[in-house]
Amino acid sequence: MAKKRGRFSFDEMEIEPGAELVFKNDENIKCTVKDEHNVIYQGQTVSLSSLTVQVGKFSNNMPPLPYWKYNGRLLIDIFNEVNPVVENSVELDELHMDFLKRFPLEKLDSMDIDEYVIGLSNDNFSNLIEFKTRALGGIGGGTAAKHGIYAKKQKDCNVSGIMQDDKYAWYKKYGETAQEAFKNVRAIVSKVAHLANEGNFAEIDKIDFSRSVKLKIAFMYSNKNMMNIFQDKALNYLCRIHNIDQTLGFAEKSHALAETVDKANFWKSGLWREWEISEENTETENDNFASDSKVHYWLYSPGTQADKWDEFREKGVMGVSFEKIGNLSSYATRSDMVAQMQTVSGRTGNFKMDSLAAWQFVYEMKEGDVIFAKKGRNTLIGRGIVTSNYYFDDKESDYPHLREVKWTHNEEHEHPDGMATMKTLTDITKDIGYVESLNALFLGDEELTQEIEESDISYKAYTKDDFLTDVYMSEKDLNTIDHLLTSKKNIILQGAPGVGKTFAAKRLAYALMEKKDSSRVQMIQFHQSYSYEDFIMGYRPVENGFKLETGAFYDFCKKASEDEENKYYFIIDEINRGNLSKIFGELFMLIESDKRGQELRLLYKKEMFSVPKNVYIIGLMNTADRSLAMLDYALRRRFAFFNIKPGFDSEGFRDYQDELKFTKFDALIQKIKDLNQAIENDASLGKGFCIGHSYFCNLKPETISDEKLQEIVEYEMIPLLEEYWFDEPEKVKQWSNALLSVVR
Repeated sequence: MAKKRGRFSFDEMEIEPGAELVFKNDENIKCTVKDEHNVIYQGQTVSLSSLTVQVGKFSNNMPPLPYWKYNGRLLIDIFNEVNPVVENSVELDELHMDFLKRFPLEKLDSMDIDEYVIGLSNDNFSNLIEFKTRALGGIGGGTAAKHGIYAKKQKDCNVSGIMQDDKYAWYKKYGETAQEAFKNVRAIVSKVAHLANEGNFAEIDKIDFSRSVKLKIAFMYSNKNMMNIFQDKALNYLCRIHNIDQTLGFAEKSHALAETVDKANFWKSGLWREWEISEENTETENDNFASDSKVHYWLYSPGTQADKWDEFREKGVMGVSFEKIGNLSSYATRSDMVAQMQTVSGRTGNFKMDSLAAWQFVYEMKEGDVIFAKKGRNTLIGRGIVTSNYYFDDKESDYPHLREVKWTHNEEHEHPDGMATMKTLTDITKDIGYVESLNALFLGDEELTQEIEESDISYKAYTKDDFLTDVYMSEKDLNTIDHLLTSKKNIILQGAPGVGKTFAAKRLAYALMEKKDSSRVQMIQFHQSYSYEDFIMGYRPVENGFKLETGAFYDFCKKASEDEENKYYFIIDEINRGNLSKIFGELFMLIESDKRGQELRLLYKKEMFSVPKNVYIIGLMNTADRSLAMLDYALRRRFAFFNIKPGFDSEGFRDYQDELKFTKFDALIQKIKDLNQAIENDASLGKGFCIGHSYFCNLKPETISDEKLQEIVEYEMIPLLEEYWFDEPEKVKQWSNALLSVVR
């Protein structure tokens, strides 16, 4: 299978801001490159994808690169040149050898600054490491600063820890000038490469440099004596299940994993697939889908009563203590951390808070996250952005666990609404109102908008092919949903239990956006007590009376209205469980596709409000819930309705079945398909009650068993049948026996 390629970047294609692009279908249509991903057309900043749909008058999203030219060449040809699709092991070996020919080991000590610095050429060292060889293992995400020195993109970027001149930016710790910093970075790069080539992996782990970049460089020069896996959690997981010593450093772990692989089939080892399908890879879980791309916000105490604040701010770092338990990244689980904390302290406490802070600091915090520094429980003292992975510095006796941070603000503010938590480190991301109140203390609206626009956060690409791999649906059905949602703007996905409606909803949004941008997707769930006050706005009791607060849909629409060139998706689970007329109120009319942008005055506020044209509503409804009334006509005429069918006959599910290679599973699925036919033919039930495929997902070849299949039948299928045919016990008995007969 071909390796997937990431989202295009003008930087990567060596197309600079200000360059003119010409539309292939009409060469009178032109736009100007603004930044890495956006263009300017008729004075407006837009994405190239949305502009392609606009000027090409396409009804659906189209990949933009085949439709635009730069200097007479199609962008797709330029992109393919710098992002070759690698199909097989031979091509992967050739890609690896091409890199080594361009930068042989003996050349590293003599390469000049422009041969190294990312952002200047797609054929220099850093661009090859991160972009052109991504098929050999990706290190995307974070910022260009992870390479130590990089081409400067914006002026007047006076940030703690970062130095700059007219052309370059670099970490202050590497030197006072660009050339001095480059020589030190080059020495590190060369040392890593030589150590890897010599097989001295333990020494690599001692070098202070961005871990993902360091491991990728080491891999490229290790003669396949390291694995091409550069993600901390993946390495730890794979080492644990392959019984590799968890106390080793990451380079040593990578080498130990490589020792388990047949070098002749190195690129087909299957190790990465083991991680992808593991339960610990939270990216595959619905609730955390795209969690790797979402900015998290943290409340942090830089020492006791912030006594390390001045030192950390000057150095451009943040640190936590736990000095007696060694390198935090050597622990595979929180339980391991707790055990060591108990050992070194001589106490048997559960160390719940300490182990959580340590685990989050090394594994959950990431580059691009925002830090609010506090002093005690009443004062906020600064704000910054994380710019590096975790690293352990044993020379720092009291705070050896560190991350680099761009401290953008050094100012005191009273903590809003009472006292802050006492903990050293707290993830406050989910408390949206709290995050907004802290941001408001440090940032004005203009400054916050600028920070978002200049953010280097890279959302992973997510295509319709990815959707069809994850969700067992036909390509025809996906295209139908896309068309209905584009034209109607509101759709309800309805189906029987287990067809994967909730699982599919966010993935549908990401596929239509072509990226896992969780900032443009929100999911809520209706219930019988849900109201207009929750959805739009209403008065809430506070200490001294009542306060008017806005609801989820109001806030979402306001956010979308400030970003009109991008699509936003609002997902309502269990949409038929709420009193829809009561919840939507006067907005019932405004959600219609031809009423978008029209304004009405809101009930609780003297404000004219509209639903933006770039907001798409996806409702989810269970057709087998007999406790709910039918939706009224007022709702029905404003939504398109699409029935999601069980996906047993989809190509994706058949591939899943083939991968399991379990005869009784195949027999059970065939029996379920027979059962669904009986349900569909039953006058009291029908298609809306057919059993979905999700009951049978998430099984793995190494864990599937007769006992597991019996559990599914006895504790999930039979209770469902008893509910369906509550007045026909003989039919329940007949089908229960039929299902059990194939799994026993």
